[in-house]
Amino acid sequence: MKKIRNVFKRIKNKKQSFTLIEIAIVLFIISLLMLLILPNLNNQRKKAENTQAEAMVSVIQTQVDLYENDNDDKNVTYS
Repeated sequence: MKKIRNVFKRIKNKKQSFTLIEIAIVLFIISLLMLLILPNLNNQRKKAENTQAEAMVSVIQTQVDLYENDNDDKNVTYS
């Protein structure tokens, strides 16, 4: 039992710190993950922009249809 207590005391008293190699490995892993994630984020951003443009076209088409209905189906010029 004393041996176990001595081991725990040594562990408690020992200062824990990261070595330079451990920090470098962690930074390397994080940079690899970022390299995998960033291109995917750019693709998602482009898809979102396309979806937003399609939604805006739909809104404009609906507004034109409503205007035509209000004005006895006269042709609308897009100027």
